[in-house]
Amino acid sequence: MPKHGTVMSRESAIADFPGQRLPAHDQFAPAPPEQVSERPPARSARRRSRVAVWLVVVDVIATCAAYAAMPSASWITGGVLAGVLVLNATGGRYRDPVEPALLDELPGLVGRVLVVSAIGMAAGDLVGRPLRVTAVVMFLGVACGGRLVGYVALRRLRRARQGRPTMIVGIGPAGRHVAVAMLDHPECGREPVGWIDDESTTPTELAMLPLRGRSLPWLGDLSQLPTLMASHPDWDIVVADTSADDRAVAEALQRCDRCSGEIYVLPRLHPLHGDAAMHTVSSLPLVRLRRAAHRSPAWRLKRCVDVVVAVVALVLLSPVLALCALCVYLEGGPGVIFRQVRVGLDGHRFEILKFRSLTPTTAEESAQQWSIQGDPRLGPVGRVLRTLSLDELPQLWNVLRGDMSLVGPRPERPYFVQQFSSQYPHYAARHRVPAGLTGFAQVNGLRGDTDIAERAWFDNAYITRWSLWTDVKILLRTAVGFVTRGDR
Repeated sequence: MPKHGTVMSRESAIADFPGQRLPAHDQFAPAPPEQVSERPPARSARRRSRVAVWLVVVDVIATCAAYAAMPSASWITGGVLAGVLVLNATGGRYRDPVEPALLDELPGLVGRVLVVSAIGMAAGDLVGRPLRVTAVVMFLGVACGGRLVGYVALRRLRRARQGRPTMIVGIGPAGRHVAVAMLDHPECGREPVGWIDDESTTPTELAMLPLRGRSLPWLGDLSQLPTLMASHPDWDIVVADTSADDRAVAEALQRCDRCSGEIYVLPRLHPLHGDAAMHTVSSLPLVRLRRAAHRSPAWRLKRCVDVVVAVVALVLLSPVLALCALCVYLEGGPGVIFRQVRVGLDGHRFEILKFRSLTPTTAEESAQQWSIQGDPRLGPVGRVLRTLSLDELPQLWNVLRGDMSLVGPRPERPYFVQQFSSQYPHYAARHRVPAGLTGFAQVNGLRGDTDIAERAWFDNAYITRWSLWTDVKILLRTAVGFVTRGDR
């Protein structure tokens, strides 16, 4: 390893820091003693949950204090607690803050408490148990005091320990500024451990970048980011001024979807950004990308909804299912259910169930024939089933079994998944979530023989913006399309 202030060649840096093996903290080039503070290592991802637990406990204690100030409105104070917890959680207030500061959080906290308290006061007046202003003031006082104590302790703890390992994507002037800011402000809780940028545009002399008494290593190209993060899933990422194009960056970050670390983006025009909701590191604004859908607490509720709706639908639609099965049998004989291998979550294969609309001559034809529209073997029953999408009703059993969800990207056959994944780099990212009975692309008219790139774009947009309400909207639009017999 070179000493501080020296620069190693690119080849030597790659040999010591291969893309598949990341350097540990103690592998960095040592800094001069006067610039190094001996700090114990951080305890990785547990700190985020501890911050969340502390803030929840503070809110609970604040509610108890409000109840003590107004004991006659017990269920009202419980409602205030629930409302504040929900609003704080949906507003991202129970996450590990980059720069913990009560004054930055105070306006939002006061606003949420006042909104919930106003509703509580109105409800209390209706039942004759009013929630007084004294209780609201007590709640705010304890909540703010608890946060102040917690944030002061957190800042001191961060100065005493190494922060969360953070990888810088892009090491231009802005990327170096971010790295230096993190080193100069350890209270942000992030510590740069290396940087990534395209090899073709990375100056050789920057293979080991000297910053604030240490050498920050080049870890590889942008294409290696998913592999690096798979080895260290709890690391954070900051995307700065990388030389790669935006599409390549987006595709690489999509492939890091299973990582537990946070992803931040430094806006290109960051000197002009003044959104108070942004995270900051020494005045540098960082936009935290939305957490992956599967990491959202509401994602567990999605599975519960899938099971409940699938069971109810199978029971209520059992006469329709029986009638469809009888018609298929009368038209084509035994073998009412057609089974076909499809690709679902994380590329896992499963057997999808459908009512048979025609009988393929061979298994290869079933796996590789793209469309059967106009096929002479498609009889009247099969045509009606496909027009009304009744042939897909048995997939409710796939939903109940956990192979699929009610809403998600439609599953495709392995043969076409392999083809489309090689032609469209963002196609494979559809498999970050379970396949669906219906999806965002389908309710926008992208069914059957339609543009694959556009369908993949809609599917990935659904995953990025997912919420339970998004699923409700897609199900309602699917139902409307079924009733109106629109282009499906």
